Amino acid sequence: MPTPHIQASKEDVAPYVLFFGDPLRSKNAAEKFLHDYKMINSIRGALGYTGYTSNNVRISIMTHGMGQPSLGIYAYELINYYDVKVIIRAGTCGAYQKDLNLGDIIFAKEVITDSNWPSLHNLDNSTVMKADNNLLSIGEKQVQKLNIPYQIGTILTSDVFYDNNKDAWKKYYQQGILGVEMETYALYQLASQFNIKALSIVSVSDSYHNHQEMTPEIRSKLHNMVTLAITILEEIAQ
Repeated sequence: MPTPHIQASKEDVAPYVLFFGDPLRSKNAAEKFLHDYKMINSIRGALGYTGYTSNNVRISIMTHGMGQPSLGIYAYELINYYDVKVIIRAGTCGAYQKDLNLGDIIFAKEVITDSNWPSLHNLDNSTVMKADNNLLSIGEKQVQKLNIPYQIGTILTSDVFYDNNKDAWKKYYQQGILGVEMETYALYQLASQFNIKALSIVSVSDSYHNHQEMTPEIRSKLHNMVTLAITILEEIAQ
């Protein structure tokens, strides 16, 4: 039965979901990596697709939008109305550490946040949320096979993109936080609450040190990251 934000019928959504913030990334991934796919959602431009990978594993691709409130809606509905069991977010981040280059992969083993999300879910604001260890282990094995530069560690989920304090990032750099994005904390919290598996994989799209930045066109594709996410879903589905 459709929800207020997803028009798909229950049988149209696979238990294994690849989650993108950008609807163009969802569209590009479906066209390049799936066969026999169909669009399952277009409400509010949050494009969703279900189809088969090259190894004939049925997965869904869903757009979650920007920020924790938006992702939280889609993740909650996928889990509670569509019985989704595994969600991998594939997104982008700003790198805090000097040894991270554009296109490098970060596995978010842990995530902290500067937002009020924890207290809204009866958690202490210092609570650290964690990825599913099985997905993380599969991901590390697969990324080494694909020979893609990567790091595993802690990231920050922030509610602010344009920070009034231009030096705010430096305290996270000094703490060893790898990078910043805007969604992973909510995903991991909901995964923990509802006992599903979740992993966030992010590609470095810009750097706080060298001020390099990907173009929007490159950001919408990032095929290495998508290939990696799909291989993890294929293995966990076996």
